[in-house]
Amino acid sequence: MARKKTSKRPAARRNPWIWILLLVPLAVVAGILLLERDLLEWNGRGLPAKPEKLSAQQQLDGTLRRAIRELGVEPSSIGGRIGEEGIAHYRFRCPGRLHPVTGNRWLSRILEDEGIAILDCREEGRPGRPTLHFLVAGRGEEPLRARLRMDPPFGEAPLFQDQPIIALVIDDFGNNYGPVAKGILNLEIPLTVSILPGQRRSERVEKEARKRGHAVFLHLPMEPLDWPQSDPGPGAGFVRICATRSVRR
Repeated sequence: MARKKTSKRPAARRNPWIWILLLVPLAVVAGILLLERDLLEWNGRGLPAKPEKLSAQQQLDGTLRRAIRELGVEPSSIGGRIGEEGIAHYRFRCPGRLHPVTGNRWLSRILEDEGIAILDCREEGRPGRPTLHFLVAGRGEEPLRARLRMDPPFGEAPLFQDQPIIALVIDDFGNNYGPVAKGILNLEIPLTVSILPGQRRSERVEKEARKRGHAVFLHLPMEPLDWPQSDPGPGAGFVRICATRSVRR
């Protein structure tokens, strides 16, 4: 009777899963080591290097450039230098879509939001196309100063939408709903109607104004400085609750 031959191959060769189970942990460890090497900057002690702390001048520079870019100026168009007095100077041009007056207003608001104080602002050049010069200062115990120069845009300034808008606010409504009140409400222009509370026609005027699409303000009398010598009338707002109760009728 013939004897059955048995395989003398190692167990690892007969079962390849053993190699896979051995190689997976090694691959994970190698990947972690490579990732740490790429992400960390090692110093002599084997610890991550501390990030470089920005100076006050660098912080102010970054804040001002960010504010100018928010106005719509391309970063490459912002010129900068240090003047003889040691103050940083920045020069850029007002974007063409803005009128210089609007650019001045927007930039002032952006600087204020960034915590930059405007110490001085002056104009030079012809009216409507001025060059604006700002002297600003950042925050801190010893705030650094900087100068900004905004040149007017190329070409003629646009005269639509970006120009200042006149708002018409008409007050003292509510006493009556006669020809004058009706005539004003029937004007085919946007209006803001300011209505005195508690008057004979306050609610009627409010409904008619809203029906015509006009904005409505509350014309609330306030506490006079010489109270009680001066009586602001019914429905007035007072600082002291007892005073408010004393004038109710």
